Amino acid sequence: MPLTFFTAASGSPCRSRATVRLLGFSLLPLTRVARPCRSPYPFPLLRSHLSTAQATTSEPDIGLPGVAASDKPSSTGSTPRKGLVHIQASRTHLIIGALPESARDLYGVEAKSKWHGDSQIEHGRKNAPNGQLGSASRIASALSDKPVSLHGILVRYITSLSADSTNYRLTDKEKAFLQLSAYPEDIIKQWAESVLISNSVSAAEILADAKSRAPMFLIMLFLRRRRVRKRALGMIMRHLGHKLQSEAVTWAQLEAIVTQLIRHARVLWPQTFPWISNLVITEVTRLLGAHTGQRPGLPALTRFCNRCLSAFSVPASVHPVQSAAFQQKAQFKLLDFMARHDPPLIVSRIGFRATMRVQLAHPKTSQERDWALLKGPTWPPWIQERTGLDVGKNYAYGASRASHIIHRMYEGGYGNGPWENLAQMYAGWDTDLSPTIQTRTILPGMSNYCTNKKRLERYLWAARIRTTRTRREAWACFLESESSATGPCPEAYYAMMEKLASSEVVQKEKHPREEHREDRHLLPGDVKEVFPDPDSLYDSVYISEPVPSLGQLYDRMKKKGIQPTRRVLALLMKFAPDVRALLDLIGPARSQFDGDVGRLLDGSILQQARISMPCYFWTSFIHALCRLGRFTVIPTLRPMAISKHQHMYRLEHDKGYLLQYAYQLIIKILPSHRATWTVFLKTLLFSPWNLDRSHHQADKATIQYRILDDILDKMKQAEVDIDDEQFKIVCIALRNAALFATQGRLPPDDARKLISTGPRRIRSLFLDLTNAYLDTSLHRSEDQATRPLPQHIPPLVVLHAYVRTLGFFNDFEGIYSFIVWMEEHKAGIEFRLSEHRNKRWLRRVLIAVRAGMEGKLGYRGQGAPDELSLLVKNRVEEVESWEGWPSDQEVELYMSNKYGR
Repeated sequence: MPLTFFTAASGSPCRSRATVRLLGFSLLPLTRVARPCRSPYPFPLLRSHLSTAQATTSEPDIGLPGVAASDKPSSTGSTPRKGLVHIQASRTHLIIGALPESARDLYGVEAKSKWHGDSQIEHGRKNAPNGQLGSASRIASALSDKPVSLHGILVRYITSLSADSTNYRLTDKEKAFLQLSAYPEDIIKQWAESVLISNSVSAAEILADAKSRAPMFLIMLFLRRRRVRKRALGMIMRHLGHKLQSEAVTWAQLEAIVTQLIRHARVLWPQTFPWISNLVITEVTRLLGAHTGQRPGLPALTRFCNRCLSAFSVPASVHPVQSAAFQQKAQFKLLDFMARHDPPLIVSRIGFRATMRVQLAHPKTSQERDWALLKGPTWPPWIQERTGLDVGKNYAYGASRASHIIHRMYEGGYGNGPWENLAQMYAGWDTDLSPTIQTRTILPGMSNYCTNKKRLERYLWAARIRTTRTRREAWACFLESESSATGPCPEAYYAMMEKLASSEVVQKEKHPREEHREDRHLLPGDVKEVFPDPDSLYDSVYISEPVPSLGQLYDRMKKKGIQPTRRVLALLMKFAPDVRALLDLIGPARSQFDGDVGRLLDGSILQQARISMPCYFWTSFIHALCRLGRFTVIPTLRPMAISKHQHMYRLEHDKGYLLQYAYQLIIKILPSHRATWTVFLKTLLFSPWNLDRSHHQADKATIQYRILDDILDKMKQAEVDIDDEQFKIVCIALRNAALFATQGRLPPDDARKLISTGPRRIRSLFLDLTNAYLDTSLHRSEDQATRPLPQHIPPLVVLHAYVRTLGFFNDFEGIYSFIVWMEEHKAGIEFRLSEHRNKRWLRRVLIAVRAGMEGKLGYRGQGAPDELSLLVKNRVEEVESWEGWPSDQEVELYMSNKYGR
């Protein structure tokens, strides 16, 4: 059903509509509003319209950005609430206030910044709810005069634990209340354990236990944890879906639950966005059907739905560009609900922006690719017709999906503005109607609610630089920005530095199998790397100054008197040529982040209790240490007892000390940002080792796996799940260490332990990676909120590394289980295949499966039993798209390394 939109001013439905087909299905309608409206971008009058003033209508009041707080009262007649982050202060806040300091740090609220809120919470930013609740004893005393309640009993019990009281007893009223509520007396102890324990999985197991019958305020309190593991989140989401079938929630509770679910899903599990959207639709429908005071009014429901659209559009922490597919699916479900509601709900300006933002992150459609291929080598890239079929292809043909949504917004009565100009720039059109390069983006640093015109103007110049193909084109746009009315700005410098940094990376990367590269089909704007300059000088854009290097651009920035932003410093740290340059770069910023930069340089940060530095900054610092360091000694966890002077000297002159310091930093900080762990793991496995001659290659492989195993334990302690790249690194390290074990080059006890525990270890990690531990077969229901949670499908290259590892250990049952898993999730495999647009990787996985079952990858050299091999073969042949069981020739080429492993 096509979606129906209303004008913002009149609220009346549009009289006519035509469906715009995007991605093979209906996204938004092409509408004509019910009142006269100057529609921006009527195609024949596109240029003349943009030269006139716009913004003729007002839009519904939707509060402050996304999931941030709003002080405006609810329109439902209930008590004032704080937007989407409102949580029952009388329950969750009181419980948090009763906790000891160590346990209180487990919980928090989102910071105002939607982009780095999680990292700010993580590193000890003080928040009002935790700081204004008072002492635990005062809270318990205040509750003593209140009626008996579950949360009051829990608060009193936790307070007794904090006071080390051994004479805690339930009062007669509390016993009677628990008995009346059908709870055993020892249930309070279990609930308190779930609140106090730092392990999120253990806490989730207590709350999700059917015998626990945890009340809703405990589920909401769990969701306020700063860090949770994916497994714990899955258990709580599954339990929540069932709990909502029998227990009604209030409007404020639903807002709080949805806010926290989206926050965790954005960090851990973007695949669950559609599930959350289903939950929203189901619960809102129930509340609308309820004949109680909790039924939301139309304005409140409209605000909530548009806020959800905005929250779904915030880039995910895990593969932000690729996760746009799940964000789109969640948004489409919600838009469909809004269209079916009677009366249909208004899509606000923020809702339109949220939908645009997700569409900008998608790859080009076939028509958009055709339009991109028509662009000539000159700048601006005007269209050059190739054949007679290209005649007549104009703006109407070249408008991208994001551009279509902008048109729908204009036709809904909303005017043009700087934010829309910025989106149109990335969609392929400049403000003067000249073409740019349609560029995939997540609009970094941009809020859907941004109204600062000066800031948006600076971001517009940064977008002009990013939507280019070559360094020369980017530099021409940069020089134009400096001479514009906006003048030199940090955003333009940062965008230009990104271009220069990308070009240097491209020059250093090597691709020995160029014909197998999966990005050979990509066009400018699809990747961060820059493309070469045109072959003809006539097609090159004129520039008054030569393109500088990264260091020269930084010197130019300082001469212009522009203070480098923290993001600029973080980017430059990754490409510092040596340690001296690194220290000179961030030395002037010693006072930043409450002096943490200075402590990071002199090493005293290892003794710091709280760290206010955001994850992106010290991730860049650790990246620089790993790139400049060498393993000359074996990293240890022993504290480094050296003076600041010795520390600074060794930083400059001892490459082995750089990696030792990076290791100590990671173990000290225990970051939630997985990229930090990945940087060190890649250095551990792939960087050169300069150990003394007493250490052989076998020792190196064993040390690598031991350190990696320690790091995995630390990640588990830090509530950080393993990701695709880390899992691949573990597969390679385990295979390398096991190879030396089977060759007798390790001590017998170590070799036996590695061979016996290796298969079980890697299979357990695979279950954690894919969420396969969730038994979704028990939760199939017609109700949307209880539909199975999605499993994560790793990239095919990661699956290939996993199969090779299983094959090395002759784990034939593991390979069979893997094929069963692949067959059950063949739709997800096909989705991964569509991302690569290259079936060779899927074929490699299947060839590795056959080679593993025949024992050709294993250290024993013996194959699997015939019955098991036949089962695996039949499973593969049952899936038509897999093109059958690999042939003998394919296996032979694979084993000779000619197929590409």
